[in-house]
Amino acid sequence: KQWYQRRVAITAGITNENNKIYFHKIAQNQDENEISSLDPQRILQEQQVAEIPPGFYPSSHAVCLAIEDEVSEVLKSSRRLSVAYDKQRQIVQLRLNNLHIKNKIDSPWEILGAQSDLNGTHYLSNILFEGQQIPVFVYINIIENSYINGRLSRIASVIPLRSNPGWNFFQQAHPSFVSINVKEFSNILIELRDINGKFLVFSPSFKTIVTLKMRSSSLYKETN
Repeated sequence: KQWYQRRVAITAGITNENNKIYFHKIAQNQDENEISSLDPQRILQEQQVAEIPPGFYPSSHAVCLAIEDEVSEVLKSSRRLSVAYDKQRQIVQLRLNNLHIKNKIDSPWEILGAQSDLNGTHYLSNILFEGQQIPVFVYINIIENSYINGRLSRIASVIPLRSNPGWNFFQQAHPSFVSINVKEFSNILIELRDINGKFLVFSPSFKTIVTLKMRSSSLYKETN
């Protein structure tokens, strides 16, 4: 049995880039050492693939139920993979009966918290992908000041983030551009603050990535 404690989530849900479930049947009571010693070519030939429907899933449990349905459909059997849910402890149990699932980059196991192949019985935290939406104020030290509540502030944008554990992702469909207030700079300081002006605290387990896009202003083109 394995227990996965890492809590990982993304707001984008399941796409065609992470919806593949790779699996193959194994002999009864075959352990991990015996599986790892099998001929890779033989495994590849016997490997089957199921695809869960792309879309937004509210929890790990919902994703696991979709995996159970699609794998059972491919195998024409519901006895190879079963999903159970402990609502009180928020734990999802995956029980694989003579089945080995490969953890690949285009599979959903990373967002579910699984870091290795699956064989036997596994327990996953039921991650709730929906969280409270909060406004995040983005400040950048090289842009022009603007007045916010009667005070000068170098605010670039306000973006929505969800307070769910794990990954959050936001991309503006129509980015707004703010004028740069300096002619030269050697570094850019970006601050992410809440509505009270306090710094947001992020988990050190996850990288915080902010992408800035720059373009020439019409004024710059006319004068140069």
